[in-house]
Amino acid sequence: MQASAQAGAASSDRAGGRFAGRESLADATAADLAAALGQDRGRGTASPRVDRLQALRYLGYTDQAMDPDLERRFAQQAQEVESRLQASYCWQLFPLELALRYGLPLTLVGEGALELPGSQIARHLRGAVAVVLAAATLGFDCERRLTQLSATSPADQLLYSTCSSSAVESGLDAARARIDALLEPAGFHTGPPFAPGYGDLPIAVQPRFLEVLGAQRSIGLSVTAGGVLVPVKSVTACLGVFPCSVRPPDERKEALPCDNCTNRNSCKLRAKGLTCYGNGSNS
Repeated sequence: MQASAQAGAASSDRAGGRFAGRESLADATAADLAAALGQDRGRGTASPRVDRLQALRYLGYTDQAMDPDLERRFAQQAQEVESRLQASYCWQLFPLELALRYGLPLTLVGEGALELPGSQIARHLRGAVAVVLAAATLGFDCERRLTQLSATSPADQLLYSTCSSSAVESGLDAARARIDALLEPAGFHTGPPFAPGYGDLPIAVQPRFLEVLGAQRSIGLSVTAGGVLVPVKSVTACLGVFPCSVRPPDERKEALPCDNCTNRNSCKLRAKGLTCYGNGSNS
């Protein structure tokens, strides 16, 4: 533990003058990070962007040729998603409970506690001084369009749905970019997202996650008793806040995304040496 404290102190000095001289970056919690975030409202909107390759992977396509008519319809639905929808996002920053940082479960402190049980989320947030809870949604306009297409063209509904699944991720990307722009001048940045239901972080935390985040009030996002987000084309995530001198564990490649996935043994993409998060093999 003494070595960990010394390492934390060294990281604190490197993170910027405002934190120099403190025992560790654990001391730079609520007040310092809140000052870095200033008066930002913790919510915003973004024009969604469809990652075409990602959406095609959702459809099961890899490198094979597409039927010209299907390719045309796919391009049409992707363009409609980008031109007609808007991604809304919200986020809040919470200090980690210091006494439990290296144990289980992790606990966020602030306006009501939220436990994050599971060994993989603990590993994912190792070294973080705080956690950002974030959510993004394409809203009920997307829901209505999916309902319309289900009655007129199930094929187009499938294409629209996969394009929307990709597009909502860009809302989360926009939130993370906004947070990083605020934190980096103070010597901090966010790590990659980790969502409820991913790895051994249970989907059962979702209702409390949204309650603590205030997602229904901010962007109209709720969850059913079965854990389904409403609107459906929505995402949530935990983002660790790290000093800029520290690379998050996943970015040090200590854990591949597939290793954290509960579908790793039945994934059709993985069987082909592909992933759902990028081209190429798992390595």
